[in-house]
Amino acid sequence: MYDSLIAPFRDNEFLARALGAGVLVALCCAVVGSFGVLRGLAFVADALAHGVLPGIAVAVLTGFPVVLGAAAGTVVMMGGVSLITRRSRLSSDTAIGLFFAGMLALGVMITSRSRSFTGDLTRILFGAMRDKDAAAMLATLAPLADAWIFPALPEPRALTAAEALAALGAAQRNTPVECVPGIADALVRAERTMAPGDRLVVCGSFHVVGPALEWLDAHE
Repeated sequence: MYDSLIAPFRDNEFLARALGAGVLVALCCAVVGSFGVLRGLAFVADALAHGVLPGIAVAVLTGFPVVLGAAAGTVVMMGGVSLITRRSRLSSDTAIGLFFAGMLALGVMITSRSRSFTGDLTRILFGAMRDKDAAAMLATLAPLADAWIFPALPEPRALTAAEALAALGAAQRNTPVECVPGIADALVRAERTMAPGDRLVVCGSFHVVGPALEWLDAHE
């Protein structure tokens, strides 16, 4: 029981921090989430994450801090939701859905119509692997790995094979490392080098999952 539930968090600083962050998020979400559900605002968290896009786009274009732009977008969206629910028979979730789609569309229009916009819309909405602590994640997996295969991905938000290799750094520990052109090439290479009983672990985002599943389905 100790080895399964406690030891991983006690002996690994990365997992201990992840557990602490998860506990804090759970406590905050329990309080705020209960209030949101009781008020009929269960949809608001997802809507706000995309509804702030017009404020962020305007802030980037005008040179203001992005946080202020996001805050302004939040105020406009929630003010509009409150106004609609008070002056019409629409429910809160319906009003949130209207502003969710409307604000997201407005943000896309602002960024697509402006020739001076230099931000990455996809990165603003979904983040990027380059923003993550890849070195810490790879160091956590390193003791479990007998070989590494890094594919090159066409997605601009992804780490390149060279960047992933640099992030691995000292955690490599004489473990064989290979960089290949794509996901299919990585899976083929892994299949050829694996011994009976070996396990193949595929790590990455949704951009990795699709091609990996497609390859596995074709080679069953």
